[in-house]
Amino acid sequence: MNNHLRRVYRLCVQALWILLLVLIPITSFPPLVDRVGGTPVAPLAMVPLAGILIFWMIPALVRGRKLPLLALPFLFFVAIVLLSAAAALTLGILPLRGASVLGRELRAVFTLALGVGFYLTATLLPQDDPDLRRALRFITLGGVLTLLWATVQAGVVMTGGEAVPQAFVNLHRLIAPRDLVPDRLTGMAFEPSWLGDQLVTFYLPLWVGGVLTRTSAWSASRRGWWVEALLSVWGMAALLLTRSRISYLSLAMAVGCLALFGVWQAAGGIQRRWAARGGLAGRVPSWALKGVMVLLFLSLSSAALVSAAWAYSRVDPRMVRLFQTYDRLPEVRAHYPNEVAYEVANRVAFAERVAYWQAGMATFADHPLLGVGLGNAGFFIESNLPGYAFRLTEIKDLRSGAFAGLPNPKNLWVRLLAETGLMGFAAFLTWWVLTGATALVLWRQSTGLLRLLGSAGVLGLIAAVGEGFSLDTFALPHLWILAGLVARASITPEGPSPLAVGPGD
Repeated sequence: MNNHLRRVYRLCVQALWILLLVLIPITSFPPLVDRVGGTPVAPLAMVPLAGILIFWMIPALVRGRKLPLLALPFLFFVAIVLLSAAAALTLGILPLRGASVLGRELRAVFTLALGVGFYLTATLLPQDDPDLRRALRFITLGGVLTLLWATVQAGVVMTGGEAVPQAFVNLHRLIAPRDLVPDRLTGMAFEPSWLGDQLVTFYLPLWVGGVLTRTSAWSASRRGWWVEALLSVWGMAALLLTRSRISYLSLAMAVGCLALFGVWQAAGGIQRRWAARGGLAGRVPSWALKGVMVLLFLSLSSAALVSAAWAYSRVDPRMVRLFQTYDRLPEVRAHYPNEVAYEVANRVAFAERVAYWQAGMATFADHPLLGVGLGNAGFFIESNLPGYAFRLTEIKDLRSGAFAGLPNPKNLWVRLLAETGLMGFAAFLTWWVLTGATALVLWRQSTGLLRLLGSAGVLGLIAAVGEGFSLDTFALPHLWILAGLVARASITPEGPSPLAVGPGD
């Protein structure tokens, strides 16, 4: 390949990478939804991903491009998924609602393949600090675009009463197949909770990470992080208006874990200072001081969480019912003595999810080693639902045939157990923990952009644990991109960057 063709090739790869990063917010592009069987999980970023895989990734791997060690546990998980899917073909699962086992597995494996593609692209394509900085800038550009659209929604949708202007609905349908919700922000995602997921697991961790580490993707100066600070405030405001309860809890989980770690470190520092001064205080054991401070922190955090929930109940009727249910708990116990938890969940519009989770766990109990195969949990959910579930409207629709397709566990962790068994769950959890540990090491021991990515990785992965109780898809790109960038940051560059386009090329 001569220099001119090499330059054009790198420009094309760079353009595809930029498009992928900017298009992350669009989770359900209507033309793609129609082509992937009607599933709402159809990210527009899969289009440039296909180009990267064909024109760069596959040739690079064939030429011997090495994977980071951090990617190996994930690929082991993928191997277990394929083994589980093959084993599931021998279980004799009958077709249900027009769906076959092979068809469900192929569709589920395709979504996982998208996740693998996003992860490996983010892991292998950037080669040095300039590549990482450029990637963070275009990620931010995509985040700004979705925040701008969400801000317009806040001005039009949330102030226009119950009816959303039809012209605005038609405009939104160009990027998402679902109509806007009058009192919640959706951004460019399929629904408000998906926007919340993007914010708490991807954009906010990167921006808040810049603030925590005093590092900016836009400036080499330590004073440039004001850009990330402004974006963090903007993103928090948008998150508040999504009214996504699981995203609020996921954010609280990430902030709480971060604060708990800080309290633990502070307790150790206080004990060392006391010991240096001597006296009675210096003889207090470190474990005792840390225990007291952690208990105090947990008590204050619990009180703050309850207070925040009470304040939120002023604007969300679902939370109003939560506090009303607490006041009427004796009445609930009297009427539903054996189903108190389900009735409480039902009063806060959460019972269907709890029922699906229990059905998924029952499926796991019947197939604990390898599960029932990726995508196949839906064949078992209806038969494993608890008795209380059959009084719920959504379950009635499911049984009557009004619900199209098969249900799913609506929980990533339950889905992993039900569909890949203990082996798949353990492999995925191993990769998850190793990625989080790597991010923590980067945060504490690196500098500059690597430290920013480390802090973002820690915050994003913790928040994603909470989000996993609501979303169970592998196809959305943002978390894979973040995990891939953490893996990339953990290794040294290998050869010249495929994104470098210099005058000598």
